[in-house]
Amino acid sequence: MARDFGTRPGERRVILVTDSHEECGGRPAASGAFFDVRDGRALRAAIDRSLAFPFEVLEATGRRVAGGMTGTAVRVPEGVYTVVLRPAGPPVTVRDVRVRCGVVTRVVLTKDGGEIGFRVVGPSP
Repeated sequence: MARDFGTRPGERRVILVTDSHEECGGRPAASGAFFDVRDGRALRAAIDRSLAFPFEVLEATGRRVAGGMTGTAVRVPEGVYTVVLRPAGPPVTVRDVRVRCGVVTRVVLTKDGGEIGFRVVGPSP
């Protein structure tokens, strides 16, 4: 498997898709997770969940007002926030995320090799 991943540093994940002949009693080895899916839509959702990582939404004072896993939405009052993403490795901090009433604000993540980037889509300053 080392040849498949190459020499780039950073976290590696393996997603194993089988023919539904489950042999581990729902308890995958190591730190794995088991997702029982029946169709393509459920498979896509399971892959998304397996790649998700935690995040927190902080007020200017540093107080946590919300949190969750990437791919999920949270509701916060109108204001300006800092979003801290916690993938494996160093956290990614997104400052000055502006939220307005009735308008969806998204932090869109990108990944280039081991580098996580972002852009904020929503209300402008």
